[in-house]
Amino acid sequence: MYLTKYFPGTDFFSHELSSIFSNPSFDLDKFWDTNVHRWNPSVDIVEDKEEIRLKLEMPGLTAEDVHIDVEKNVLTLKGEKKKEEKTDGENYYCLERSYGCFSRSFELPDYAKQDKIKAEFKNGVLNIRIPKAVEAKPKKIEVAIQ
Repeated sequence: MYLTKYFPGTDFFSHELSSIFSNPSFDLDKFWDTNVHRWNPSVDIVEDKEEIRLKLEMPGLTAEDVHIDVEKNVLTLKGEKKKEEKTDGENYYCLERSYGCFSRSFELPDYAKQDKIKAEFKNGVLNIRIPKAVEAKPKKIEVAIQ
């Protein structure tokens, strides 16, 4: 371990971070491989009179990489985005894409028809459609004025 001077009044986090990367024995590949990486796909949730729709971005995945379960009013998505293997002779200057396992759970309302849920995976986007039960749909009731 290298000893570095600490200057009072400086940001402790940035000081520690810069000392890690300035260490000549620091190996970025080992740093990334020894840490647990998780990512969660971004989601949009929309509800209208007929259904609830979830739209999740999952670039680089296929339908086989994603598992969907519904149990006790909870919709759970699980999967893994596998890290691409490096090849010898290539110099990586920047690695910003996230890899690893993901799990997202969404509590469904009581009026969701769990047995009618449909999912479609196309162009790296997972679309899930959850129909509403008839009794959950809004009804218009006319009130007679006397």
